Amino acid sequence: MKKAAFALTLLTLAVGGCGEHSALQPAGEHAARLAGLTWIFIGVCAAVFVIVMVYLLWALVRPRAAPMVTIVAPDPTSLGKLHRAIAVAGGLTALTLLGLLVASAMAGHAEAASEVRLPMSIRVVGHQWWWEFEYTDPDVSKTVTTANEIHVPVGRTILLELSSHDVIHSFWVPRLAGKIDLIPSRTNQTKLLVDAPGRFRGQCAEFCGYQHAHMAFWIIAEPERDFEAWLQHERAPATPPADESTRRGAQLFASGPCPMCHTVRGTDAAATVGPDLTHIAGRSTLASGAFPNTRDHLRTLVTNIQRMKPGALMPDMALPADDLDVLMSYLRGLQ
Repeated sequence: MKKAAFALTLLTLAVGGCGEHSALQPAGEHAARLAGLTWIFIGVCAAVFVIVMVYLLWALVRPRAAPMVTIVAPDPTSLGKLHRAIAVAGGLTALTLLGLLVASAMAGHAEAASEVRLPMSIRVVGHQWWWEFEYTDPDVSKTVTTANEIHVPVGRTILLELSSHDVIHSFWVPRLAGKIDLIPSRTNQTKLLVDAPGRFRGQCAEFCGYQHAHMAFWIIAEPERDFEAWLQHERAPATPPADESTRRGAQLFASGPCPMCHTVRGTDAAATVGPDLTHIAGRSTLASGAFPNTRDHLRTLVTNIQRMKPGALMPDMALPADDLDVLMSYLRGLQ
């Protein structure tokens, strides 16, 4: 039952009517190529299915001769016709499969040879169960690390270098690109190209543990000017506390267990076990796309993450109400 449900989920994501998930509603050049290939496969397979069903129906309803009491030798002419029919059916099947193989190979070749427009590199690392995105730059001080959301400029080719920190994951944005695995100790590459501004949901498509279904991410495509403004903002360190409440929250954050796993640039917190929190308040979701980024959800994430995302590596934290309030003020101020 679990395997059937998982297969149904993937099928729904691939061909479902929901616009943000449908691979048949492409929003980029690479995805359009894959959508065309998908329609070819669907058309050929549908035609084969209809032909088989028609012959099956004919076999069920055609008149039958009365049962023969005596056994007679097969008619050589009938046997010859049967052998020819089997040979023709086998040949047509082989040609159909060969045609689909050629179409798939041609799509792959066109993808590899496609034009690269103003390339930009992003390093993608899969974790159980969240996504790390690093915008590389020759100047290390300009490198940006974020989590679970990718901002990209419209009309530029994004070169993704993908690897895994733990188990095999799979990076899939149905409306923008095909699936590609993230494998420990290996780096795979793929390309993205978005034609118009928008938000596009991605999903891990390789079962990777308890919270696999809650390992989502968003790609936010925006005009070049907006993207550069976002990138410049992300390069800045965390916003310093502006009032007494956020200052107390910053002190509580620094003195607790949070810096053992998280980074907040501009502070002493520099661990890389969990997501970078430098600009966490500027993201639209929490827990890898599982919940909207609201104050209430963030409170629950800190105090009772095992209820929100069972199996996550982060432990629940018991904090007095006053301490929790100032910590929320600090984290919500990390825009």
